[in-house]
Amino acid sequence: MKGFRRQKKAFTLIELIVVIAIIAILSAIATVSALAILRSNEKKSAQTTLTNDWKLTSQAFDQINLGYTTVKRPTTAFIASRLGLSTSSITLTTSECTSLSKGRVHIQYIENPENLRTRYQIKRITINYNGNYYFTENGKDVRGPRDSLG
Repeated sequence: MKGFRRQKKAFTLIELIVVIAIIAILSAIATVSALAILRSNEKKSAQTTLTNDWKLTSQAFDQINLGYTTVKRPTTAFIASRLGLSTSSITLTTSECTSLSKGRVHIQYIENPENLRTRYQIKRITINYNGNYYFTENGKDVRGPRDSLG
């Protein structure tokens, strides 16, 4: 029985560990990339929402300032109707927002009684989008996400 040798037909333990490590590294890279894409898409969606809200709110404030409406000062109902939202999803004040539940819009405005054309102006619009806060102070630049308003 001269050439009786067992042929090697299985992988060694080291080969299996190397393959598993490579798969783990590739899946980690894919997960990080997917999370970055989701975060980017969330920010783009929040930016679009804020930009639209700013434009519509600005138009509503112009209507009030120029006397094109029976509403003499900004009200939650008037702004909500312009944004196509319910009044319960809008907070409209001259003060900072300390808390904001998911899906709500906080509009902070300032009063300038000396100039009737710019008597009411938007200072900041903040939204709670997917549990994170995004805000804009000019309708173009969106900041966020933040996990608190402080």
